[in-house]
Amino acid sequence: MPLYEYKSTGPTKCMLCKVLFEVRQNISDEPLDRCPRCGSNVKKVFSRNFIAVIDSLSQKDSFASYTEEKADNLGLSGGFAKDQVWE
Repeated sequence: MPLYEYKSTGPTKCMLCKVLFEVRQNISDEPLDRCPRCGSNVKKVFSRNFIAVIDSLSQKDSFASYTEEKADNLGLSGGFAKDQVWE
């Protein structure tokens, strides 16, 4: 069963819907329109997919194979980007 993220759009917000909260729902379930705790209007937000890599990366595919200058040009310095929420 997938997890969906919601955020409040109403003027009143509780601690649950003030920030993003997750709800486990069937794909066929109707999206929530109200916060289950305070009743404020909520909307479903798009979230990043979770991808797990089980096999280790080869030397060719790892960041270690790039020179520092080439990594900077490719935007690889600084590690992975922070998660962002797109509304």
